[in-house]
Amino acid sequence: MGFTIWFFIRHAEADIRPVALQAMEDFFHGRRAFPEASTRGYLEFAEVQVGLSGRRATQVYRVGYFKYKVDSRGMVDPDEQHRRMRLASEMAAGRLPPPFGSPDILDARDKFAARAYDHMGRWRPAEGDVAALRDAVNRRARRELL
Repeated sequence: MGFTIWFFIRHAEADIRPVALQAMEDFFHGRRAFPEASTRGYLEFAEVQVGLSGRRATQVYRVGYFKYKVDSRGMVDPDEQHRRMRLASEMAAGRLPPPFGSPDILDARDKFAARAYDHMGRWRPAEGDVAALRDAVNRRARRELL
């Protein structure tokens, strides 16, 4: 039993289409553009973690709705990537003992960084988006998973 990740890009409300894992990896690493996203300024996508038995999809573990800011060509905005990495390091730093101050003072920087990271990188799907994603996942799995 293993798992894989399926990606689906939101082109418009209730218009969600599958995209190859390699295409998304290339996008994240700045090697691929999604020009259709440049008109909106961001790429919205759903990430679906799927459990496998052999090569057959058996269940959905998690669904996440994410967005990335893009430049005029549809590439990942490098400034956005730096902000994401900074926030990620601030979230991780909050799990370490405070570098200064009294142990009675609560250090909540990681909580604020997590909230900012969430706000920067997630989107809320409309009902039509959820239905379109359900159809796309079930079509790809060739059975009802969602």
